[in-house]
Amino acid sequence: MSRIFRRTERPRMKTIVVKIGGNAVKKSAKEFIAFVRRALKTSKVIVVHGGGPEVNAWLAKMGLKPKFVNGVRCTDVAALEAVVMILAGKINKELVSLMTSSRVKAAGFSAADGGTAVCRRVKKLGLVGEPVKINTALVSATASAGFVPVVSSLGADASGRLLNINADVLADALAAKLKSSRLVYVTDVAGVIGAGGKVIDRITPSSASELIKKGIITGGMIPKIRSAFKSIKNGVGEVVITDLKSKGTALSAK
Repeated sequence: MSRIFRRTERPRMKTIVVKIGGNAVKKSAKEFIAFVRRALKTSKVIVVHGGGPEVNAWLAKMGLKPKFVNGVRCTDVAALEAVVMILAGKINKELVSLMTSSRVKAAGFSAADGGTAVCRRVKKLGLVGEPVKINTALVSATASAGFVPVVSSLGADASGRLLNINADVLADALAAKLKSSRLVYVTDVAGVIGAGGKVIDRITPSSASELIKKGIITGGMIPKIRSAFKSIKNGVGEVVITDLKSKGTALSAK
């Protein structure tokens, strides 16, 4: 895990944004807590989470099937109801409780709170939002008060309509706005897996395009990679994809 903390001792390292998925919380809870504790010694930490697996499970109970376009979830009215309950409610509070019980001070809210993410609706995806304005006031105030902000990927448009946000996109937008030195995607896989079944050590924009063309990077990893490079272009120093049990895959401009 040396890569994840490389350069965190330097004064310019002020913020780490950590995006964690629902499966990763279950599989890597111990590693996640240890990572946050270590990071807090030198940096402010912002946690962003989604909850795809639990949302899918809830939709199944409702007799509905999740729909995706190029690896990105579509959200209709019924699905949004599940998203609000699961993301802003169940998962957010479970994650905060996990951190608090592990002696990590945390406070949870959604990206709709405090106008953290004002979105435009992506019509082809239904009630899905793309952040067009990021307000870090609530996040920064929470972190400055000594708490780790735990932000669920639920935003709103200018009229106040709630919209589902892809958690990777939200994490990227927050990291870019905060000019974070590092954005860490905590997943249930060790990193980006190459053709030989081994984790790819480092990916650049050109190598990513080639890996996508060859069908090595597929599914939900494609929008994750593209969004990550967008955040790097907008000022994030480096992005790491890892399960926190290994050094993972680093994404950088060069």
